[in-house]
Amino acid sequence: MEDSDFPEQNHRYSRTGSLRDICSKRFEKRLDLYPRNIPASRAFKDPRIHYRNGVDRWLCELSQLYTVVRRIYYKRQFKIDREGVRKSGNTQLPISALNPQAFRQYRLALEVFVDLARNIGAEPILLTQARLVHATNAAAQKERIDYHHVGLNHDALVETFDRLDAIVRAVATQKGATMIDASAALSGKDWAFYDYVHLSPQGSAALAQLVADRLQPALKLSHGTAKQPTRTDTAVSAGNGWR
Repeated sequence: MEDSDFPEQNHRYSRTGSLRDICSKRFEKRLDLYPRNIPASRAFKDPRIHYRNGVDRWLCELSQLYTVVRRIYYKRQFKIDREGVRKSGNTQLPISALNPQAFRQYRLALEVFVDLARNIGAEPILLTQARLVHATNAAAQKERIDYHHVGLNHDALVETFDRLDAIVRAVATQKGATMIDASAALSGKDWAFYDYVHLSPQGSAALAQLVADRLQPALKLSHGTAKQPTRTDTAVSAGNGWR
C-alpha cells in the first residue's frame, strides 16, 4: 500500500455508526501504519510477554519457581528494566532514523480514541506528556536522561516529544476535545521528575492539581452548578503558580 492510499488527516467519520462500524472504517487497510522496515521474523520479542518455545511455556504453566528464576535471568540477560530493553552499545541516532509512519500511527490512535469515547457517550480528554526532556536541559539534567532505551540523541528526543505534543494539540483542535497541556506546564522542570519521564512526589502533586483545576468546571457542570465550558485546544499556562 502506498502513502496515497491513506485518507487525509482531517477526514472525519460519522458518529452515528456502531463501535464496530467506526473501528472498521478507521482501521480498514491501515494495518501497515505500523513500522514496516523490520521483518516480523527479525523483530525482538520481549521474553517477559512472549514464550521462547513450547517447553518454556510448559514450564511457566507448571512452576512458579521457574517463572521467578526466568524473570530474573532475562532481566539480566537483556538488560530489561522499567523502561524496557536497553539497546546495545552507545546508540544515539538522529531524528531521521525514526519511521515517519510512527507519528501518523500515533495521530490515528488519538483520533480513534476520541471517536470511540464519544460513540459510547463518554467525553474524551487528551493530555500531553510532561517530561524532563526539554530543549533547555542543562548538562546535569541530560545525565539523568537514558538515551540508550530510545536510541536517540538529545536533539532527536526533544524533537520527537515536541512532535507528539503537536499531534495531541492538533487532534484536540480538530475534534473539539478537551486538552490538558501538562507538557507546557511541567516539562523541563527539574523538581518535577526523579528521572526523565517519571514524576517525583512534587511533580505528581502538581500534575494532579493541574488536572483537577482543568476538570473542575466540567465536574460542576455534571451536577448542574456551572455554565457549559467551551471545549477548545486551550493550553494551560506554564506557570500556574508553581516555582
